Amino acid sequence: RSRKAAHIPRTADTQVYVLTLSTSPSLSEPLDALRKKYFPARLNFTPAHLTMFHALPASELPSITAKIEELCAATQPFTMRTGAPFRLRRGVGIGVAEGAAEAKKVHYELQSAWKGFLSEQDRQKWHLHWTVQNKVTEERKVWETFEEVEGFEGAEGEARGCTLWRYEGGNWGFERDFEF
Repeated sequence: RSRKAAHIPRTADTQVYVLTLSTSPSLSEPLDALRKKYFPARLNFTPAHLTMFHALPASELPSITAKIEELCAATQPFTMRTGAPFRLRRGVGIGVAEGAAEAKKVHYELQSAWKGFLSEQDRQKWHLHWTVQNKVTEERKVWETFEEVEGFEGAEGEARGCTLWRYEGGNWGFERDFEF
């Protein structure tokens, strides 16, 4: 798939990486179950995740991994709890009720270090959330999902580090975990 201009790093790279915040199974498993239930199966290639950066350039990988290692070594795991569901344009997301400030601190430190090569999308303010449904064109189906997800009892766990993924034309290939 071709990428939008705002999703391309300010380098000549065609190979890019995605960085997510990794969480304990007590958070990731119930959110992944929702994603498997509501995300269009033909487009659901990844487990539920909190994407921090969408297009990190391969040419900067040594400095990227060095900064992630440094930051993760200095960061302790922290509690996270899901928040309320909300509507996306063509889907449903679930917000973060606890742990958002700590997560945003991690994101901001990385964003500040990498601002010279980040894509327009990755230079923006981070609106952290789990996407349980997206790319659905039927408005009725989105509203039905939203109403069902409103009954989600929530989940709590820990942010435990970062996970780096290779972006492979819509699919993500696991590259490496970095633990707090």
